[in-house]
Amino acid sequence: MPNNIMSRETAKKRKRDGRAGEEGGGGGAIMEKMMAEVKAQMESRLDAMQGRLSSMDELERRCQSLESSLSDTRVECQFLKARCESLERSVQILTKDTKWEYAAPSIPNSHWIARGFDENYIEGMEVFLKRIKKYTCALRRGACGEDIGLGGFDEGDDTVLLHDDALLPHWKEFANALQLYQNPEAFHRLSIYNMQLSSSVIGLLTPALKDKPIKAFYLDRNGFVNPREGIEFAIEIIQSNQKLKQFGWANNPIENMADANHLVEVIISHPLIKSIRLENCFGGNVDAYKVLCSLLASNKTFATIIFNSNNLRTSGGTEIPSFLATNPSLVHLFLANNHLDDNDAVMIAHALKRNTNLRRLRLGQNDITDIGHDALRHVDVFFEEA
Repeated sequence: MPNNIMSRETAKKRKRDGRAGEEGGGGGAIMEKMMAEVKAQMESRLDAMQGRLSSMDELERRCQSLESSLSDTRVECQFLKARCESLERSVQILTKDTKWEYAAPSIPNSHWIARGFDENYIEGMEVFLKRIKKYTCALRRGACGEDIGLGGFDEGDDTVLLHDDALLPHWKEFANALQLYQNPEAFHRLSIYNMQLSSSVIGLLTPALKDKPIKAFYLDRNGFVNPREGIEFAIEIIQSNQKLKQFGWANNPIENMADANHLVEVIISHPLIKSIRLENCFGGNVDAYKVLCSLLASNKTFATIIFNSNNLRTSGGTEIPSFLATNPSLVHLFLANNHLDDNDAVMIAHALKRNTNLRRLRLGQNDITDIGHDALRHVDVFFEEA
């Protein structure tokens, strides 16, 4: 082939290759542009999704705030309902009692002798009848500024005065007087101890104790025939008394976790209760350690927790020292007559080095030896071994 012909073919080929290269280069630019557009769209969508997530977070916060407000409103409605019911019952009593006198009949000693009770029991019953009449009259006068303690024996005595229908007129007089008591100056404490509370007595006291100026309410050794009825009675009083600051439940058995948890939840949800006594009450299948842990984990600012004689054992759990190490507002912690051991005592002592609020700690009659006691003696808390 002549040289001039080869030169022309070579030139054509180079020209075609040049055009293909130009076209290939243009395609790359188009692809880059498309990828940039896709990337921008994805980033825009991501920004929109993040905005939606932020809006959802804000909505969740608002829902939580509304839930909290709704819960507070429900509690407030409970107290207002109790207040209205109390006023309505007071009007009903006043329309009947135009001229009031203590009308419950006296009960002769022969009544108790015939039932086989000894002299000590009869003396206790006489003390109770004198007390219930005294407090009834004071409430009727609207000037009951002292503590009310209804029992025939000293608190701590094991003797329980049993229910008798002859006592019902006295309980009714007392319940009516409570119902009518409207003095805003609260009597500090109402305690019913060493007295069996039957269904009929609970039926009289429950409505009368709603919305009363009670700061402290204690039930101790009440011989409930139906333990759950006693628990429901206590819960009803807690939920219907906004001014309550102290609650005690002692020597009244609670045999299952459902009842124990119910009572504790009501205590925790009350706005003012800061001091509690749950003593010698948990038995059956109740895990006392779980009950105590629910109180400690509730974020409620307790000042006093008395949890003696509940068969409490931690089994290596660290919730008690962990709680104390946060320096909570708790001032008194009584855990006597349980099954805490040296390991518990050493961890509690270590936690108390970071605690400036606890002033009294009672751990007597546990499974603590000299090892645990020595550790606790070096903390700046009034530690009671006995």
